[in-house]
Amino acid sequence: MSFTSFEYSDLRVSPDAFSAGGIINISLNLRNTGTRAGKETAILYVRDEVATLTPAAKRVRRFAKVDLKPGESKRLEFTLRADDLGYIGLDNKPVIEPGEFTVMIGGRSAKFTLR
Repeated sequence: MSFTSFEYSDLRVSPDAFSAGGIINISLNLRNTGTRAGKETAILYVRDEVATLTPAAKRVRRFAKVDLKPGESKRLEFTLRADDLGYIGLDNKPVIEPGEFTVMIGGRSAKFTLR
């Protein structure tokens, strides 16, 4: 528990469409908006919007623990690979399907398409 508040802003996903062998770069600003120093764990979740099977609604894929002084901000960067978007199919083997995915960090979200 932190005794301060944080703001997530300027979420960027690049590219917004990619092939199964590519990578996705995700970045955002995290700022301590409170009056005390604090620690925040920024968690990146992914949701598959059109999977053949329904995997968990939100799956944790990356996280970063950040210490920030009052008013301080930091640019966070994450990288996802195609296998981070997959799930275990009915045959208990990994499945990576084309589709639409939502990336969520803090209170912001962005969508991209896998082709």
